[in-house]
This record gives sequence, structure tokens and C-alpha cells, in this order.
Amino acid sequence: MKKLWLNVIGCLALLCCGLGFVGCDTTQTEIKALSIDKTPDILTYTVGQDLNLSGGTLRVTYMDDSVKIVPMTLATPNLTTFTTATNDQIIVLSYMGQTTKFGVSVQKGTLEPKFYNSTTTDESIPVISTKYTGDAVTFDKFLNTASLPTENIDTTYMYKMSNLDSAEYSSDAPINAGEYDVQISFTNSKNYNDLICYCKLNIARSDLKDLVLSGNSLDYNYKQIPNTYGSDIDLATYWTQSDGYLGRAPLPENIRAQLEYSYRPISDSAYNVISPNIVTNEYNLNLNVGEYKVRVRISGNSNINDETIVEFDYTVTKRTLVRGEDYDLYISDGESETKLATDTTITFDNTKTYTLVLHSNVGELTLQSGTTYYIGNSTTAYTSINQSGSYTAVFSIVGNNNYQDVGRESITFVMQ
Repeated sequence: MKKLWLNVIGCLALLCCGLGFVGCDTTQTEIKALSIDKTPDILTYTVGQDLNLSGGTLRVTYMDDSVKIVPMTLATPNLTTFTTATNDQIIVLSYMGQTTKFGVSVQKGTLEPKFYNSTTTDESIPVISTKYTGDAVTFDKFLNTASLPTENIDTTYMYKMSNLDSAEYSSDAPINAGEYDVQISFTNSKNYNDLICYCKLNIARSDLKDLVLSGNSLDYNYKQIPNTYGSDIDLATYWTQSDGYLGRAPLPENIRAQLEYSYRPISDSAYNVISPNIVTNEYNLNLNVGEYKVRVRISGNSNINDETIVEFDYTVTKRTLVRGEDYDLYISDGESETKLATDTTITFDNTKTYTLVLHSNVGELTLQSGTTYYIGNSTTAYTSINQSGSYTAVFSIVGNNNYQDVGRESITFVMQ
């Protein structure tokens, strides 16, 4: 029994020492020195790379002077990623309360710029596609700055036309539609090597409705006037919120597209282009009676697509004749004529024969036979002018293809 108790006490003593209670031997659980046994396989890095401790070992010296070699990957380094280029970057390792260190070289890194909304060519060159706006297309708006370090880097953009042997790079950003080569230089970085990269910029022709003038998008408006022959038609105008009507004239110089106005009879397929009035620069339709299609479109160019703005039916009906505009009446004595206005006075000569004469400004018109004349307040109708007095002439006009007939109009004049 006594021997059994001695064995139990011995086991408890060993257990206490193993748990590190005061008074026990700790020479194998505490270290008094830590040093580099072997440096890692990789001692040269570039900015942006992570530290790799593989292949390295540490020499661990315990309190009882015993030594153990352990993998360096068990230690905790003071950094994991290299952000600064230097020839003498010190790596501090911590292990079981002790530290040691070694040096590595960190060279400048390589920039990897990214671009918004880009595709790539077969040669992995980034391609940016956009549309003509009338303004210079600067490439910096497509650079994803989050893909670059935050330090100061000088960035230069150069442009030239693609597939043009004589083209040279220029700092002038392109405006017109076309394909361009873009050269971007990143220089003077503290921690990254200089880089020249190449991209493609494709500027497509634009639809006019996608452009902006005076800070406002364009809306299309048109107005159809009364369907009568000879009237002007205010076709399409361009309108912005701030500027109001831009008019029927060609668009602003920086756009350089032209408005084209045309018409065709319903039965025809070909349109006839309307030329503007050289004085007012307005586009007028003076068409015969009939049914038409009217079209307003953009006659594009290398930057603007052809585009139909509006196409609508336009019916021309016969117009009412207006005296003083479309026709005038005269009293003829066979030798001379006097134009009639209201109560025009004419010297009567009983040796002459007087007749009412029609002059037309709108094509052939016919004064119907049977004009009658009334003198003063008399109700007696005369078929000729044969004495002095105040006359009222009652007449009718036969119109033409574009003008209506005039039925029993009257005009007064004085023969004295």
C-alpha cells in the first residue's frame, strides 16, 4: 500500500511540471534566443507582391540551451504585402515572445490600369466605344482610377487616327467620328515602373436626337398649317428648354448636319427636296391641289446619322380668291385701264366703251359673262356703262385647279 501512494505522488508531480506550475522545470517551454537558421527561398520582390516565408527556418534556443529548428512559416511577420520600393526592406519575425529579422529587396512594381466599359481586341488591347457629341473625347474619363495606386503618377494621353500611316500621335483629343489609337504614359511614380499602354477609341456617328445643345436635349416639334394652297408650312423646328426655337435654318456650326425638307404626291414614291427662301431662310410649300406626304429629315454627315424626324400627310384644297391679293379688277376704255378700289372715280367719255376687266396673280382666271351694273339706288340692271353716275358692278369669276369660283361679288366706282 505504501509503495502505491508513492507512485501516485510521483505522477502528480510530473503532471504539475507539465502544466508549468511554479517550482517546476520550464527549460523546454520558454526560449531565450531566436535567430535565422536559413533565409526564405525568395528574397527579391516587387511592389504589390505578398511576403513568402517558404523555405526559411528559425533556430530556437531554449532555457536549458537546447536548440530546435522550426519552419519560418510558424512565425508572425510585421508585414504581408510590399507597398514601397526599397533595396533594404527589413522583415521582423515574432515567435514565442522573441523576435529576429532579415532583409529583402523590393523593386518597383508594374501598373495594371483598368478601363470602364471596355472590350478587348484579339491582341488584348482595350477598346472603348462611344458616340460623337461635338466635343473632344478625352480618354481620362474611361480610366478606372481605383485600379491604380493612390500615389502621384504623371499620366499623359496621346491620340492618332487608326489605319493611317501618315498619322502621328498628338495630345489633341479627337472630336469627329472614327477609329483612333490611344497611347497612355504613366511616369514618375515612386514605387512603380514607367508604363506605356495602348488602347483603341471608337467614336461612332450619333443620332441628332441624342445630342445636347445649350445644355438641353433636343425635342422635335412640327406644326401643320391650314390646308390651303399658297400658304406657308412651318415644317420642323428644333426646340430647347432654354433657347426656344432654333429656327428652320441649318443647325449650329458644331453639329453641321442639315435639315432637309421634301414632299411627294401620295401617288409618287420619290421625294422632291424643298429649297429655302434665300432671304428669309424659310421653307415654303406652294403646291397644287392634291394629297401629299411631307418629310423632314436630317441629312447627316461623317458625324451625324441620316434620320427622319417626322413624316405626315398634307392635303391641299382649293383656296378662296381674295381681291387685291390674288386678282384685281380694272375699268378699261379700250385704250387704258384704271384699277378699281372702293369708289374709284373715272372721267366719263361718251365716245368710249367701258368694260370690266380681270387681272389674275394666280394663274388663269375667267370673268364670267353677264356682269351687270346698277346706277345709284336703282334696281335696274344694265349690261354696259353708258352714262355718268355712281355704279355698282356685280360679277362672277371662274376659278382654276387651285382656286375656288367667286360667285356674285360686287364693287363700286364713280363715272363723272
